[in-house]
Amino acid sequence: MNPMLPEHIVDNAMKDDVARAGAEYLAQFRSDIDAFLTLEIVTEAQRQHPLICPPLANARYAAFGDP
Repeated sequence: MNPMLPEHIVDNAMKDDVARAGAEYLAQFRSDIDAFLTLEIVTEAQRQHPLICPPLANARYAAFGDP
């Protein structure tokens, strides 16, 4: 997506590590680490209820967006 990036950088990266370079430069999902967390572990870590918690009075909140 960056036309100023020399093609040899991508080519060299692909020679070193195809999966990593594919994710970094070609917008490909990594298939070598897709089973890092099982569905069961992710499901157990999710909040069930309440889905939205009220704000805490003594907490300071901040947010950032990078569209």
